[in-house]
Amino acid sequence: MKISIRPSRFLLFICLVLSFLLIGCAAKQAEPPQPEAPPPVAAPPAAAPEQPAPVAYFVHTVTLPGESLSIIAKWYTGDLKNWETLAWHNPTINPNRIFKGDQIQIPRDLLVREDAMTQEFVDESQPRAKRKSGKPGKDQPSEPVTHEGVPLFGPRDYSK
Repeated sequence: MKISIRPSRFLLFICLVLSFLLIGCAAKQAEPPQPEAPPPVAAPPAAAPEQPAPVAYFVHTVTLPGESLSIIAKWYTGDLKNWETLAWHNPTINPNRIFKGDQIQIPRDLLVREDAMTQEFVDESQPRAKRKSGKPGKDQPSEPVTHEGVPLFGPRDYSK
């Protein structure tokens, strides 16, 4: 007697149904529970603003020769070191070189004064260049002069 095992269609159908059932249950357990949305809260009616929002910046236009970002910072904020803050708020401007007509935005919370910068302030704030004067001093040795008053030329004697 030979025994042959043939899967019947009924057995195949039962296996498929059970596998779909198990897969469906596993998928439902893997999903995290969805929190329920809170009921919408009625917002109070928005009141019309009486005043416009305050402007965040004061704008300075470069007009004077010799202006620099540090001089502008010193005039408007009272501190020369605030040039870095001004450079950060004005990313399109090269802090090493500003030109006439450039507009510098200065944060209002740093402002000490809003009046226009004067040329005298710019001149006082510029570092002084060493100027050569006609008089001999520490930097300039005296030139030997002949009895006719004509200065001599050629090598100088620095042995003194």
